[in-house]
Amino acid sequence: MLYLGLLLAVLLCMFFIGHRIKSVKESVESDCIERDYEQIAERGELNILTAYDGLNYSIEGDSTVGAVYRVARELRQISGWQVNVLLAGSWAESLADLCSGRVDVIAMPVAQTTQIDSTRYRYLEPIHHGLLYLVKRKDRSASDRLGQGIDSVVLPRASSVGIVLRHLSEETGNNFRIVEDPVYGSEQLAIRVAEGNIAATICSDWEVSRLIRLLPEIDCSVPISVGLRQGWVLRHSSICLADSLNSWLMRILTERKRKEDNFNN
Repeated sequence: MLYLGLLLAVLLCMFFIGHRIKSVKESVESDCIERDYEQIAERGELNILTAYDGLNYSIEGDSTVGAVYRVARELRQISGWQVNVLLAGSWAESLADLCSGRVDVIAMPVAQTTQIDSTRYRYLEPIHHGLLYLVKRKDRSASDRLGQGIDSVVLPRASSVGIVLRHLSEETGNNFRIVEDPVYGSEQLAIRVAEGNIAATICSDWEVSRLIRLLPEIDCSVPISVGLRQGWVLRHSSICLADSLNSWLMRILTERKRKEDNFNN
């Protein structure tokens, strides 16, 4: 009898604990606004949050440049929506903006291993698999690498590439200093490399394709051993939006590849 009583008590405890976990999960999920493709299409406006840096979004002279800015223009053409690019604060603030509905997508380099609350958020498929290249002068030794002949690299302030380089330094054991420049964007830093004012910087593959035509003094032939993966983040409830964005981004990448092949041929 005592055994049956204890068993009943355990079962009751398990029931209440399970009910409590379910309630907490539902409460957490309800913290985020539910806005999916239908609501965004009705509004005709998609808000993308990104970092102000030389890679994603920046102002250079009279021009707005950056990978996210470029994608936003292409998404506007495909979707017919107004696609706005807003600038991010801290990572915690960015997630709060996504959850509240102020923005619909966080478009920054986020490692797929980064821990996010999967009850609130979901990843898009990584959309950028391009390599990053070391930009140095041609008159340097061909064997010069980060941590081997080049002990410092200059990046735009708050550049997302810094995250990648720190990870690379930890993986390879090559020690090099990352210097953040508060004034210049990535292309201006490449010009400073060409002029001999700094030893090296880092540029993405699509930046390099322009720079090698403009700056014959630079050598961009050395890819660093990791690429930059853009794992964009959406609200967990934005299932249809995620499907549409994945499809559109694949279409964008396919079209870019076709244009590159035509250019090379």
